[in-house]
Amino acid sequence: MTPDDLAAGVASGRVVTPGNIEANYAASMLEWARQTFDGHMASSAVTTDTVATLLGRPPIKLEDWARQHHSEIGA
Repeated sequence: MTPDDLAAGVASGRVVTPGNIEANYAASMLEWARQTFDGHMASSAVTTDTVATLLGRPPIKLEDWARQHHSEIGA
């Protein structure tokens, strides 16, 4: 999902921002994500090898982790 996809979802009501995040702040977060995605803030898109170094394996997606630990997290 790109930042534009997310913005369209919010605008259409398909995506709802958490109630504890003020609307203008949420919009600024989305703009920050868009600028990073577009490469204008490359310094905020830092990649490291920390997970591989600590765990001895490449990182996995949160979605994959949640599937692997489904019974433990009660989802």
